[in-house]
Amino acid sequence: MSRVRLPAKNPAHEIIVGSDHACGYFIQIFNGVDEEGEDVLLLDQDSLLGGLTRESLINHIDEYVEDSDIKESVCYAIRMNLQILEGRYNV
Repeated sequence: MSRVRLPAKNPAHEIIVGSDHACGYFIQIFNGVDEEGEDVLLLDQDSLLGGLTRESLINHIDEYVEDSDIKESVCYAIRMNLQILEGRYNV
């Protein structure tokens, strides 16, 4: 599994996008923690079980991720159906 944290438009969000041999592409958007200290998931989708397509993943990225070089690089990898590589992008 490879994953990368992307810069969020909303500072309360933490956005993780990645790829995995078992579930394909995935996106997780965390929105802080609840009163019990548990992460609050705003969005958790993958290609295998969640029906996430490359197009819908790019749409989520456009909606939630701040414009940056890393956003463009990750979207390019997705459009080209490449693995998102950990450590390849600078945040």
